[in-house]
Amino acid sequence: MRSFITLVLAASAALVAASPVADLEARVPFFSKVFDNQTTATQAASYMTFTLVDPFSPITDCVEFCIKICDCKAVNVYLDNSGKPWTLTVAKGIALPDGKAAQYTCSAFSDVIDMSMNTNAGGQDQHGDGHLNFITKSSGWVRKF
Repeated sequence: MRSFITLVLAASAALVAASPVADLEARVPFFSKVFDNQTTATQAASYMTFTLVDPFSPITDCVEFCIKICDCKAVNVYLDNSGKPWTLTVAKGIALPDGKAAQYTCSAFSDVIDMSMNTNAGGQDQHGDGHLNFITKSSGWVRKF
């Protein structure tokens, strides 16, 4: 059992080491980053749909989501912080240092996006319990043509 755990930990460490943020653009070659690390999400008429993505590979998962959608030209991936005390209620939920629950959200757009379209700062009571959400780690990616 110990060997299995050691192997899993070593494999996990190798995956992290093999995919540093600096190499991210090389792993998403058909997209260009247009903004990064913002506290607002894109709000545009070209919005198509959204999905929740894995917190350990949110950008690559979001780009792959867009590739599968006809006419998708851009994505905005961001951390949607619920404002609620943390409880593990969703498999893709992650714990933030301040004890709030969050999920990475990927929004797809049928036209290019840029930082000027980032007008959604959260502030919604998504669960009807008085906790207001907020946006962090928002980045935008546009398909290269």
